[in-house]
Amino acid sequence: MAAVIVFTASGEPNRVVGYYTLCATSVELRGLPEEAVKSLPRYPQVPGILIGRLARDVGHPGLGRLLLADALSRCARSAKEIAAAVVVVDAKDKSAADFYSRFGFISLLKMKSHLFLPMETVQKLYSS
Repeated sequence: MAAVIVFTASGEPNRVVGYYTLCATSVELRGLPEEAVKSLPRYPQVPGILIGRLARDVGHPGLGRLLLADALSRCARSAKEIAAAVVVVDAKDKSAADFYSRFGFISLLKMKSHLFLPMETVQKLYSS
């Protein structure tokens, strides 16, 4: 189950140009790098928000950054009301992993295709 956020083309409300999904998840504490767990409680699992899918129409370069920024903004707002320690993404390939890495996402220790960003970082970027 996931919430789907859809971006449509300006002037073409039926043309989807990008989307992403958000849902609750959890991450094994031991799967996070040591520097990331310093400020987290020592539970076996820590709560997070998963950006399960993020995609754009190839005719809209640069939209991926906007989609990610919107997703992270929603994560920051949600984490103010519901506890979440990390934002997690599931990169479908190396190109996607490289995209997320450019924005500070860090690979999980045991699952390199899953990357995370501490919620503390997200909230600093999107505090309002």
